Amino acid sequence: MARKSVIIGVAIAIIVIIIAGVASYIYLSHVRKSTVTRPTKVSKPTHVVTRAPTCKVAWPSVTVQYARLFKIINTGKYYLIVKDAANHTFILVPRGCPAPKNVSGIVIYVPVKRVVYFSTTEVALLYRIAQALHKMSMLKTVVGVTWRGVWWIPYMQELLNNGTTKYVGSSWEPNIEEILALDPDLVVMYTGFATMVQIMNKLEKAGLKVFVDNEWLEKSYIARFEWIKAIGALYGPEALKAAEEVFNSAVKTIEEVYDMCRGLPKVRYAWFVMYWGKFYVPGAESYVAKALAKMGGEYLFQSATLRRTGSATVSREYIDAQVAKAQLIVISGFPPYTTSLNPYVKALPDMIKAPALRTFRVFEYHPSYWQLGYAYTGKVILQIASLLHPEKFRGVYRTFFIPLYFTDKTMSIGGVEITWRGYYEIIRDLYGDKILIIPWGLTRQLKYFNPKVFPALATLEKDIKSVNAIVQTPVRRVVVYYTCARYIDDLGFTKSIIYTVTGSVNIGKIVSMHPDVVILDSSHVSKNIVDELISHKIPVIVLDCSNVKSGFIISLLYNYPDLGYMLFLK
Repeated sequence: MARKSVIIGVAIAIIVIIIAGVASYIYLSHVRKSTVTRPTKVSKPTHVVTRAPTCKVAWPSVTVQYARLFKIINTGKYYLIVKDAANHTFILVPRGCPAPKNVSGIVIYVPVKRVVYFSTTEVALLYRIAQALHKMSMLKTVVGVTWRGVWWIPYMQELLNNGTTKYVGSSWEPNIEEILALDPDLVVMYTGFATMVQIMNKLEKAGLKVFVDNEWLEKSYIARFEWIKAIGALYGPEALKAAEEVFNSAVKTIEEVYDMCRGLPKVRYAWFVMYWGKFYVPGAESYVAKALAKMGGEYLFQSATLRRTGSATVSREYIDAQVAKAQLIVISGFPPYTTSLNPYVKALPDMIKAPALRTFRVFEYHPSYWQLGYAYTGKVILQIASLLHPEKFRGVYRTFFIPLYFTDKTMSIGGVEITWRGYYEIIRDLYGDKILIIPWGLTRQLKYFNPKVFPALATLEKDIKSVNAIVQTPVRRVVVYYTCARYIDDLGFTKSIIYTVTGSVNIGKIVSMHPDVVILDSSHVSKNIVDELISHKIPVIVLDCSNVKSGFIISLLYNYPDLGYMLFLK
C-alpha cells in the first residue's frame, strides 16, 4: 500500500509538472504575439476619404460678338475659361470649388477680392457693373491703381483718400514691390506698346497673375464696351450676367441711334486735337470715324488717313484747309489742358472761316470722358448724335461733350452781357447779377491742379470770387417763370422743370426744392425777391422772356448753344 501510494504521488507530481509546462508555453506564446510584429503581415494604413465639394454654380451662357481680342469659353461646368488679349488662358473657379483637373491655365478664384488696375477705363467697366448690381462695395476690390489724376468715377477718389485704394506708380513705371505688398489676386493691365509688354513680363516674373485688357485696340465703340463682359467674369456668374445685360442695353441704344440718323443731312465735321504744335486726328477706319459715318458724319480728314485704324498725325496746312469747311468741330482735348479756341485759331488762320465757329458748334471732351464715358458708351453715342443733329436729338443731356469758345470775348444778347472764358462763361443778367455758367464738376479741378501752371484755372479762381452764383451744366432741376418755360420746351428739356412759377414767387417753396437754377422774368419779379433767393444760395437768372433771344441764354444752361443759335438767333 505504501508503495502504491508512493507511485500515485509520483504520477500526480508528473501530471502537475506537465500541466504547468503547458500553461507556461501558452502564456509565453500569448506574450510573444502581443509584443512582436510579424514582418510578413504588414497592415495597410487606413485613409479617411473626403469627396470634393459638389459645385452647382451655373455660369450664364455668354458669347463675345464684337470684340476680337478676348474670348469667353462656356464649359457647361462650374468653371469658366477666359482668354485675354495676350492669349493667357484663365480658369475662373467660384470660391469654395476645387480647381479642375487636366485643364491647363491660370486659376483665378472668383469673385476676385484684390485687384490692381492699370487703366481708368477698366475701373469704369467695373463701376458700371457695380451700379447695375447696386453693389458699390465692389469698388473696394480695387486695391491699386496707376492713375493719380482726378477721378470722375464716383467713390474712387474717396477710396484713394482713405487708403483703401493705393497709387502704385504710373502705368509706365509701376512700383512692383508696392504691388506685391498689396497681395492682389490679379493685375489687370493693357499692352499694345513694347514698353507695356516688358512691364507685363516683369510682373509675371515677380509671381503676379496678369490679365491683359486691350479694349482700346478694338475697332468699334461696341467692341470696346464689350470688354465689360471680361471684367464681369472676374467677379463671378452674377456679375457676368449683369455685364451681359448692361452691354445688350447699350447695343440696343446704339443701334436705335444709328437708325434714327439714317436719311438725315450729312454734316461735315473735323475731329482733332493739337499737342505741342502737332495735330492728331482719328484714322478713316478708326472706331470714331466709323461710328460718325453711321450717324451722317462726313469726315473732312478722310483722304489723309485712309486705312488708318488708330490716330494719325497730319500737317498743319492740311488741317487748316479742311477745317475751314467744318459745320461741326470736336476737339478731343479737355480742361485744364484745352481751355479755349484762341490757340487753335492762332495756329490755323483759316479755322475762323468755319461755319462751326459762327453757329456755336465747337465742342471738346469733358474730363470724365475717359472714365464715365467708358461706363456709358450708349450715352456717348447718343450725345455724338446730338452734336451732329441737335434738332433731331433735342433733350439729350450732354455730359461728355462741352462747348468750347473764345477767351475774353463779350457779346450782348437780349440785354444780357456774356463774357466767354473758353470752356465756361459769365453772364450779367438784367438785374446786374453775375452768374458763372460752367460744365459740371470742373470747379473741382482747382483742388488737383496748380493754377500757377494752368492760367485758365487762375482765371476761374478769380471769377468764382467775383460772381453772385455758380450754375453747373447741364442743369436738371429748374424752377422757371411760366413766360420763360417755352424756351426750355423748345430745347427739349421740359422734364427738367420741377416747378413753374405762375404768380407770386414762393421763396420758401423754391428753397426747399433745391433747384440747380431759377429763371425769372424781369417783368414779373422784383430785385428784392431775387436778392432773397440769392441769400439762400439759390442761383437766379433774370431775363426778358418776351425777347426770343433770351432762349439762347437758357440754351447755355443745357450745353446746347448750337441749338440755341438755330432756334433763337439765326
